[in-house]
Parts: sequence; C-alpha cells; structure tokens
Amino acid sequence: MERVIVFIDGSNFYFGCKQNKVNAPWEMVALARELAGRDRRLVRVYYYNARSREKDVPQKKYQKEEKFYGIMYLAKWRLWLGEKTQRNRRLK
Repeated sequence: MERVIVFIDGSNFYFGCKQNKVNAPWEMVALARELAGRDRRLVRVYYYNARSREKDVPQKKYQKEEKFYGIMYLAKWRLWLGEKTQRNRRLK
C-alpha cells in the first residue's frame, strides 16, 4: 500500500477557510485522510505556521492559538512553528 505524508501550510489554510466562511473547529485529520485517499495509508501530518508573540496580539487571541496548538500536539501532529516578525517592505 502506498504511503502518504500531508503537509499543511497553516496560514494559507486558515485564511482560505476564513475567505470561504469555513469556521473552526476544522476536522484536519479527516481532511488529511481525504487528501491521502482510500487506497493509500496516511503516515503523518505536518502543520507549518508562525506562532504569534504574546506581546503582539490580544491575550484572548493568543490563548486561543495556544489551545489550538496544544490540541494538535496531543493528537501527535508534527508541528513546525516559527515566530512572526515584522517586515520592512519599503524599497530604497
């Protein structure tokens, strides 16, 4: 049986759901299984995102995000979390 690993870009996933009015909680395990297909074995799911810095976002938003990552961690998801930074977009 063919094996599949699913990689999810968390930011694009979130904003795609928001744009299409698909509200949380998302059934990401079901989504990963659907992407893998019935005739292939889902081996692992990786979720990539940038973690908000506590000082940069409202406390409630930060707590929701941390709860979300905690649930994913307990579900044995492979989390790759970077740190959000501000970019200077002006060209000189």
